[in-house]
This record gives sequence, structure tokens and C-alpha cells, in this order.
Amino acid sequence: MSICANSWIKNLFCVSPVVKLTVDFRRREKIRKISKKKVRKVHWLAQQLYIVDDVEAEICQECGERYYHATTLDTIDRMLQAGRQVIKQEFQVEVVAMPA
Repeated sequence: MSICANSWIKNLFCVSPVVKLTVDFRRREKIRKISKKKVRKVHWLAQQLYIVDDVEAEICQECGERYYHATTLDTIDRMLQAGRQVIKQEFQVEVVAMPA
């Protein structure tokens, strides 16, 4: 397991109580555990919505936030731009507005 990126990037939604002392012992910082998992990702490219299965992500066990490596996102973009994806299913999605 790794340390959640939220320990370096402020995220107001992840408020894990886990705390450790840093190497210099003068500063305390939050740490969170993450695990790697293959997930279904909603991905936008060129104003088109895709759902991509089996995308590797790191998931914070405290808040559920998903982290994708830049190389993973670049790979998805290149795959979709080249038309190399295997289409498992197509469906129509409605976009609706919340009432005022």
C-alpha cells in the first residue's frame, strides 16, 4: 500500500484522522492508505463521453477518491483517438438540468 496523494494535495473531502510525524519531527502531516484496483472510468474526449472498463486507479481507503496516473490517461486518449477501442456496448444518455 502507498500513501494517498491527499497527504500532499489539500482535499477538503478527505479528513482522515491518521497522522504521522515527518522526518524532521517538527511538522505533522496526514497520511492515508491507498490501494490499486481496476475500475470503470467515465472519460470525456473531444466533447464525447466514453465509459472505459478495467482502468488501473489508486483509491484512497479513507475517502474513496480515485487517482489516475497521467500515463494511464494519455493511453486512454491515444486509444480513443486512434479508434482502437473494442466497443462492448452503445447507449444514449440524456443530459438534464437541475431545477432552479
